[in-house]
Amino acid sequence: MAALRKIANFFGYDGADIQRASVGRGVAMSPTVSIRNGERVQIGDGCHLGQWTSIWAGDTHGRIVIGDHALLAPHVFITASDYDFDPATAR
Repeated sequence: MAALRKIANFFGYDGADIQRASVGRGVAMSPTVSIRNGERVQIGDGCHLGQWTSIWAGDTHGRIVIGDHALLAPHVFITASDYDFDPATAR
């Protein structure tokens, strides 16, 4: 029973954020997918998210929108965060 509890805690680490994400119809998602700040994550209809995929929206205002029928391979990492990037000074 203790081992089952450890597994549930491991895979449930980002479970609350996954529940807060807007997930379309027919989405196939590996149990190892990690979603952070799910209230700012939208996944379209018919998407497939491979093992160990991480989708992390920013802590305060970053937003991620994945369109319909997107296929994400294993170990994909998508983040939306503000790194104080100024396009006017970029080369």
